[in-house]
Amino acid sequence: MTDIDTETASAKPTEPSGSSALVVDVVIAAVLSGLCFVGIVWTDMAVLSSERYWLIVVAIFFVASFVVFWRHRTPQVIWWRLLLKLAVHWFGVLVAIHMVFVFIASGRMANTDAGLMASVLLGLSTYLSGVHGSWRMLLIGALILGGTVLATYVDQFQWLLLGLALVTIVLLVMGDRLFGHKRAAEA
Repeated sequence: MTDIDTETASAKPTEPSGSSALVVDVVIAAVLSGLCFVGIVWTDMAVLSSERYWLIVVAIFFVASFVVFWRHRTPQVIWWRLLLKLAVHWFGVLVAIHMVFVFIASGRMANTDAGLMASVLLGLSTYLSGVHGSWRMLLIGALILGGTVLATYVDQFQWLLLGLALVTIVLLVMGDRLFGHKRAAEA
């Protein structure tokens, strides 16, 4: 972790225990990826009304990332510094997604690209938040990016998304068993 959200990086993380903790991580991954894939479909049908949806989704990602980071934090993490760091990160995503819709309104970008661009922005931002914090967010971001690529090139992508989601769940379980209490930022 950076000095913004912890005083010392040498302490061991506090990990939730039991299989219910893993279930929470899997549910968060499913909800976040599901929100992106629903958004892609919705934006294809009604691009102008979907901007509000995507902005709300960014707020949900902010809350979910705080939950994941807080659940797998080191004891020295200061909650308000973590909250501030994540707020700045997700505010940047909010502005970027808003800019996608500004480009569409000005005719600089095609309507059909809005959902894919918003999903790519959320996937990349989730991946990067995982690079700087919990490896779990990194996997969720990779799932979203992979699913967005599938949605772009494959007409019947729902079954492939299910397979990709199952692979991500397996990776979450394996990562939880392999890394246990380790975090990407401390590796």
